Amino acid sequence: MFLSKNPGIVFVHIYKNAGTSIRRSLLRAGIPDQSGDFGLPNHATASEIIAGIGQDEFRQRLSFAVVRNPWDWQVSLYRYVLEKPNHHQHEMIRGFGDFETYIDWRCREEVRLQKSFVTDDSGSILVDRILKFENLGEEFAKLCDELDVRVDLPHLNASRRGQWQDCYDERTFQLIKRTFAADIDMFGYGDCRLPAA
Repeated sequence: MFLSKNPGIVFVHIYKNAGTSIRRSLLRAGIPDQSGDFGLPNHATASEIIAGIGQDEFRQRLSFAVVRNPWDWQVSLYRYVLEKPNHHQHEMIRGFGDFETYIDWRCREEVRLQKSFVTDDSGSILVDRILKFENLGEEFAKLCDELDVRVDLPHLNASRRGQWQDCYDERTFQLIKRTFAADIDMFGYGDCRLPAA
């Protein structure tokens, strides 16, 4: 999460969607982060931010979030947790032994939709802009132009990996497709496919 009054920004930080890069870039550009003033968690949802700062304060700022293809999001999250021994789920996920077992667990036991970060209980989108991770350089540059700020966005917290398609077989691909259907529909990822065998 990142909150600033000048310029008026609310960044809803969905984990593993370049949020660390965005926060660091805004700070390097001299934009102060006031999120600590409200005692909200780093990955607070838009609803939690509104509850913490008030509807008027939220609406006076340009609010945005970054979403990501759900298949790629899960690959990134899996690799990130494996690379971070201090992560609270590291031992459990390492114990799964492979990505397929992780996907089975994720889709059965711990589903967290990206849309839950940016919508209210009725499903209405609360943020002004939703940027796509896949086009982040271009979309973030347009957002910064709109805010009249100069911010360079390096990709900092990147997991080292190949294409997300290399991690899936048809069964796990379909499992993500069913489990994360609401994200796929809301954010326009219905065209994602595995390469033909």
